[in-house]
Amino acid sequence: MSSRVPHATVHPFDRVEDIMFSLDANQRLTFVNAFALKAWGKERHELLGRTYADALPTKAMPEILTAFRHVLDTQQRTELEVFGPRHQGWIGIIVYPDDGGLTVHVRRLPRSAGNTTSTDFDALTGCLTRTAFMQVQRTLSFPHVLAVIDLNLLKSVNTLRGHSGGDAYIRAVAHALRETLPAEALICRW
Repeated sequence: MSSRVPHATVHPFDRVEDIMFSLDANQRLTFVNAFALKAWGKERHELLGRTYADALPTKAMPEILTAFRHVLDTQQRTELEVFGPRHQGWIGIIVYPDDGGLTVHVRRLPRSAGNTTSTDFDALTGCLTRTAFMQVQRTLSFPHVLAVIDLNLLKSVNTLRGHSGGDAYIRAVAHALRETLPAEALICRW
């Protein structure tokens, strides 16, 4: 008779040093890896069964929720990069279809534009700050195209939906620009 004590089964994703979690079709957490638990400062029992948006320590970014819905609808893998204001850095997110639900892999990215640092990025949008843009643009070779975009009706959005609605509008525009423009494009919040 063996005196060895059986140990708890370790999920393979618990060995990954990135945030990994799974959601069902209703975006309720069915698995959260050990790294995510540590990063979020939570225990598994506090998260499992809760929706992603309710379980997070910070507000869920709309573009991430949109990616979740897209993968659930199309059952095709998708990737996105967003600026994580909490970490003051870029994060890469890969969303996989998984048996009617989703498996999500989140990792920090060592992304930069020129010699920029994380403090060179706007916390709301992830775009370069004006100061960082002015520094980076000095190193560019020309010709280049410069576009200045003014968000019409932002004051009205703030009045109707509050400043959080205005912030969501600004983030949505920045996200659309990042998705549309080439990867090497410099995007700045002036």
